[in-house]
Amino acid sequence: MAATVVQKAFCVLELVKTNSVTVAQRHFRRRYGKPPPTRQSICDWSKTFQETGFLCITVAVASVDEDMLRPVWTELDYRIDMSCDKRLAHRTFVTSSCRLRNMYYKTT
Repeated sequence: MAATVVQKAFCVLELVKTNSVTVAQRHFRRRYGKPPPTRQSICDWSKTFQETGFLCITVAVASVDEDMLRPVWTELDYRIDMSCDKRLAHRTFVTSSCRLRNMYYKTT
């Protein structure tokens, strides 16, 4: 059975506290009364947490909202417009800017 997010967090915290995967596994077994996750799983969770600040990618993806993505969409929209018609770059830039301005005022 897969570990819950709470159990993953417990393992990562125990690893940080004790600096030992084996001790973290012992504490897990004692606390939850079931076989602990593998050494590799605990190390992977710890690495993911250190790199992203999240224990699992689904939590990270769920935390992304429209406000985070808006600058990316804006840049992509601009770049696509520029690459589609280089001869009319100025007109394309103005059109793109107007669209972005309108999008901004509609959402605020």
